[in-house]
Amino acid sequence: MAEDNAKLKAKITDLEGRSRRCNVRLIGTKDMVIRAARRKQDGLKYDGKSVYLHDDYCPEVMDQRAEYREVMRQPFTLKLKPALLYPARLFIKADDGERRRLFSVKEAQQF
Repeated sequence: MAEDNAKLKAKITDLEGRSRRCNVRLIGTKDMVIRAARRKQDGLKYDGKSVYLHDDYCPEVMDQRAEYREVMRQPFTLKLKPALLYPARLFIKADDGERRRLFSVKEAQQF
């Protein structure tokens, strides 16, 4: 069993390493880089090609966050500042400084 366990650990390490090869790790400056890229009118480009930055979430979290897609449209039209916090919690900041955390899609729809 110990030999099988060692083989499985090696295989997991190999699979995780291969799955992360396309990822980029930003240390200390991640949020600033994303904000700067969002502020640019023509988007972020490298060698004339567009570059898009997204957080790398597991499929379950992506599905949870996708449920808020429709609900987030209305706060944008009302000039509120919605944001999705990890894993999938809606945070809304109004111009007058009021802040609201909504912990479900149903709660967000009622708000």
